[in-house]
Amino acid sequence: MEAAKEANLAEIPGDCGGCCACATCHVYVNNAWIDKLGVIDYNKPEQELLEYEKGYKKGISRLGCQIQLTKELDNITFHLKDDELL
Repeated sequence: MEAAKEANLAEIPGDCGGCCACATCHVYVNNAWIDKLGVIDYNKPEQELLEYEKGYKKGISRLGCQIQLTKELDNITFHLKDDELL
């Protein structure tokens, strides 16, 4: 989410500033990267927010603010909610 804000991507406003409280940074993770991110714990706030989010897709929906970019995730691809992904 922070990288998107630095790049001035209006499609990812991140209204809560990365506190996992608003879901305005909802993105879809490219299938090739799902395993590297790991599964969201069902009881975590991220999962609870996503389940009520319009366009939620189990397994590939994530909140950008909860993804920590590491060297292992270099070149990761995300799709925005409005992209025609599936």
